[in-house]
Amino acid sequence: MRHAGKDREMARAHGRRGKEARRRDHGAAPPQLLGLRGPCASNQKALELFKPCLGDRKTFDVYMDRLEEFRNAPMHSRTLVPFERALAEGMAGEIRNKVTIHRSGLDPANRHFPRIEYVRDSFGNAAPAGPMAIVDTGLTLYPGDDISFECSGWDPQDGPLKWTMDVLVGDQPRAEEEGLQASFTWRVTEANISISTFVAVRLISARPWHRDTGYDDQRRFQYTVLPR
Repeated sequence: MRHAGKDREMARAHGRRGKEARRRDHGAAPPQLLGLRGPCASNQKALELFKPCLGDRKTFDVYMDRLEEFRNAPMHSRTLVPFERALAEGMAGEIRNKVTIHRSGLDPANRHFPRIEYVRDSFGNAAPAGPMAIVDTGLTLYPGDDISFECSGWDPQDGPLKWTMDVLVGDQPRAEEEGLQASFTWRVTEANISISTFVAVRLISARPWHRDTGYDDQRRFQYTVLPR
């Protein structure tokens, strides 16, 4: 009986997979698109809070339903086909533009400078929004540890972006990457030993002027680094 139940469950799983394949027209699958979700409002009252930057209810519902479908495929080990990727990126880009325009109305400076959308370390710590935002991770690290950082940014003028990562204790060289997204890895050394070791991630546009001195947005992570 146990095997029969398992066989039925496998058959159901294959049936769901076949249905999904037919719905997706048997298209070729690109690299997996991870974790795309738009903002969500579950009722009209909540949606009113988002309306100034997300628009009317009909458009919001259509976009959110479609993006949820696209999000479900990678969660079940299915990759998105090219037209799905294009649709998801287009809808997400339009939402980001609406949010940028809304923020620009609240603070006119936002229309001129790129912003960091998130920076997360490999322990799941994410710094809050703000050019000088700092997160005290409460973590103790040791020489030889590897810490990675995933970054995403947005430029209202759609210009090229540069990212830098600096460890503010020790003599490690600055790491740099270009693009809307970036990833860095910090290998902790004895030179980083300190009660308060900061890692600063900065976003810099190619324009000759910036929101702050030499950069446009920044996040800092604080760690304790001790000898082994």
